[in-house]
Amino acid sequence: KEKPNTATIESVGPDVKSVKKGDRILYREYSATELKYDGKDYLIVKEEEIDALVEALDKVFQSL
Repeated sequence: KEKPNTATIESVGPDVKSVKKGDRILYREYSATELKYDGKDYLIVKEEEIDALVEALDKVFQSL
């Protein structure tokens, strides 16, 4: 069973509606494409492959 990973959104495409730059997300390891650009490591994750927003999970757990 794969564990979810977290990442911070650096940029989004023009048609993306559910996330924005700076959001923290949960995603599955094998749903991301690794990219090295200008000496930095990036991940490309399709919007439909994002499992959750970390901020949304924080709100849910705080209300329990």
